[in-house]
Amino acid sequence: FVFSILIVSSLFGQVANEDKIQIMNLKKLLAAFNDDAPKSARKIFSKKNKKLLPKKKLGLLFAELKRNGGNILGAKNTYRVSEDHIISNLIFEQKGMPDNYLHLFFDSENKIDGIRFKPDRIIYPPFNTTSTLEELVQPYIEDEETLGLVIGILKQGEEEFFSFGETEIDSGKQPDKNSIFQISSISKLFTGVIFAHEIREKELGKKLNIGEYHSEFPFDKLKKVELVHLATHTTGMKRDFPISKNKYFSEDPFEDIKYDDFENYFNQDYTPPKKAGKKYAYSNIGMGLLAYLIAKENNTSIENHIREKICNDLSMESTWINLPEEKYELKVGSHKRGTAISDFSIPDFLDGAMGWYSSADDLMKFIRRSLKASSNDPYGLSLENWSKSKYNKMGLGWQAYEFGEITYWGHSAQAPGSGGLLLLSKEKEIGLVILSNAHIPVDQLGFRLMNWLMLNSGK
Repeated sequence: FVFSILIVSSLFGQVANEDKIQIMNLKKLLAAFNDDAPKSARKIFSKKNKKLLPKKKLGLLFAELKRNGGNILGAKNTYRVSEDHIISNLIFEQKGMPDNYLHLFFDSENKIDGIRFKPDRIIYPPFNTTSTLEELVQPYIEDEETLGLVIGILKQGEEEFFSFGETEIDSGKQPDKNSIFQISSISKLFTGVIFAHEIREKELGKKLNIGEYHSEFPFDKLKKVELVHLATHTTGMKRDFPISKNKYFSEDPFEDIKYDDFENYFNQDYTPPKKAGKKYAYSNIGMGLLAYLIAKENNTSIENHIREKICNDLSMESTWINLPEEKYELKVGSHKRGTAISDFSIPDFLDGAMGWYSSADDLMKFIRRSLKASSNDPYGLSLENWSKSKYNKMGLGWQAYEFGEITYWGHSAQAPGSGGLLLLSKEKEIGLVILSNAHIPVDQLGFRLMNWLMLNSGK
């Protein structure tokens, strides 16, 4: 189809003191979209990208950008946030679908070194050593579709919490470190650590497969899938069970998923790849299956098992899948586009992937324990690199985010009405948790806060 681009006339009106070559290359990228001519864009990519994107694959990149977006690309603002990083509100808009935005990165020769989607529209100004946390958070809080936010920081042993906004619309009540949020995919970190417990306590081999671990598993063709591949998203399983496009972006996308979908996927839709373990493909199904297997093998629920091995040990009293009645007064609401919505439903066979509730205070205890862990205990074991994927370093449940010589370990969370991010740096002994009760992601904000903490670490 014809892929047209609307370039707002004020595109470069807000850019000040940027390198003209980088801006020129940004214009060339937009022009290549206008002309539907990916080959003409080849010159503006870095040498590294040219190796990753030979001529035949460059067209696939453009096709992927089109697939993720729609028929109009609107460019509204461009800001420089560092010498090699420009954020541009290049908006892919498609009716009935959420907006996508782009991050653009440049190398030392001012060639585009990376393009990635960012899931929110917020543009943050540059920061430095004199910036305050409140200044960094302000653009997020001022967005009309955000509501409440709790931030916890652990820096060289000292922790501090910051609160913003409200627990519910017009409640006048501010969330705090004890407020309980739906933490969706941060749940995967608990599953990773409980898997590491299994490895340590039962002396499991690194290549142990499902059939060897849980002989009663009913799906024969999965029995040779290795458990580590489930924990590192390298099984080739889909991200989620089949959901219609309209349902996927609804307030409760998983409410109609039943155990039959679980069975049908493994019996009919999934075939283990011949070279499992090498190609990263994020999968809620895979992580949910890992937790399901651990629970079955230990004759318990994944909630009881994790609460026994992790929550009770760390005094994480507000971390549950099924919140006790007395904890409901601490739970914040979920919100989407300025409207209160119900928390989204999670089928029990996906609880290990995204079924947990927790508080900033509890997650800070988890961070503190993980930072002081040695490689001989489950927390440290889960934070080692277990992935054979060429481009994605993975712990057990943990994702690695590399910035030059620094690696952050953590996981983000995104639900229809809440979001979160947990990060830590073992090198700098810094930890960060952010929990939000609105649908606007906190990833951008979280990585900026982490970089700001590193800049001011004094180490």
